[in-house]
Amino acid sequence: MDRTEARRLREQGLSLAEIGRRMNRSKGAVSNTLRTPDPPPPAVSRDEMLRYSTEGLSSQEVADRHGIAQVTVHYWLDRYQIALADYGPDQLDEQSVAKLRRWYSDEGDTVEQIAERLDISESWTLRLLLQAGAELRRPGRQPGR
Repeated sequence: MDRTEARRLREQGLSLAEIGRRMNRSKGAVSNTLRTPDPPPPAVSRDEMLRYSTEGLSSQEVADRHGIAQVTVHYWLDRYQIALADYGPDQLDEQSVAKLRRWYSDEGDTVEQIAERLDISESWTLRLLLQAGAELRRPGRQPGR
């Protein structure tokens, strides 16, 4: 639902029910939309992230420069689909591929466990596993256990 349009209509004095009718939504959906705050602006712009990527900075270096948590940097990298020196799907050498395959296929680690080990998001972990050629299994199912 377009939050800006819903706010404009509310400022014109329309009821939640009337806004809902005009936007083909329920009164509750309109109420939730109007109560939900706008998302915060990015901590680091896409252009800055691209520049940091070409400069070879790590996600921790970006976090330190901006006074934010490393996980926040990872969030924006995922949103922008950008890789940094220490974070991204194209950062696999042969040794890393072998390690990922061993953890996932041989040791039965879950995507969540591997992501935690590497301090990266689960979505990046899945991308890395696919790049490593791992045959993905259903969540919760572990070989030999």
